Amino acid sequence: MRSLIVGNLVALLCMVLWATSFPVTELLLRDWHPMLLVPARLVPGALVILLITILAGQGKTIRQAPWGTLLRIAGLGMGAGTILIVWAQDYSDAVTVSIILTTMPLVSAVMGYFSGSERVTAALGLGIVSAIAGGALISLKPEAAGPSLRGGEVLALAAVILWAWFARAAVTRLGRPPDLARASYSMLAASAAVVAATGAALLTGTIEVRYDLSPSSIGLVLWLGIMANGLTMVFWMTASRLLGVTVASIHLNGVPFYVILMALAVGGTIYTSQVWGACLVAAGALLAQLPARKRAPAAIPLED
Repeated sequence: MRSLIVGNLVALLCMVLWATSFPVTELLLRDWHPMLLVPARLVPGALVILLITILAGQGKTIRQAPWGTLLRIAGLGMGAGTILIVWAQDYSDAVTVSIILTTMPLVSAVMGYFSGSERVTAALGLGIVSAIAGGALISLKPEAAGPSLRGGEVLALAAVILWAWFARAAVTRLGRPPDLARASYSMLAASAAVVAATGAALLTGTIEVRYDLSPSSIGLVLWLGIMANGLTMVFWMTASRLLGVTVASIHLNGVPFYVILMALAVGGTIYTSQVWGACLVAAGALLAQLPARKRAPAAIPLED
């Protein structure tokens, strides 16, 4: 029971922090090319989390990490997934992308079912449906006809699939190191992959060189990399280990609500339907965990 409480609190904090990445990315995309923003988004967080990992006395774990496997899993899942989600937001908008992200619990449950690692119970299925419905209610404005489709939707869905696959693989195929170390070497591997991809794009002239090094832009980049991505990844590793990827990702459906609350703090508007949507997300997370003692394994132990 204690692991469930801790896991849910960490997942909540993770998603609140990650929610800040949407408005920050929206601002940065005005002056940054998406492909250049991706390494700017990953590398600072990777370096800071690496430093914290070393200071925490876990540097040996980094040296002993399965780097070949990491480059395949984190490079493809986190690296390519981040490229796709930034491009998706550039081609579409934060609201549309956030709606598509509500499918991650479903995608994770399907992956778990076909791999034989997860049994989809009625409570889990109802929880996923409730969370998806809540995410949609949160994201839609009553006076709007709905989000317009502008080409980024397919990229966002592909990003969801890659991120769900990476999150499951990070828990099952990367050993059982402390969450801090697992987040650190995953971000390092993903950063190496996106730097290589961005370098290749620059050398071949396939992307426009467009970026902004003004103090305000650098400040936003550092927040995006260190807090909204770096620290969030540590929290995500802990939440997915304690709750399982499917249940932890249900908390993702509350991200649009947190974005709305941030907008409300600076004069935005919140609608009754969005409050009901947040309630549905919370109910979905609760429903999905009702049979946890029978369905889910105990929290994965960590290596010393």
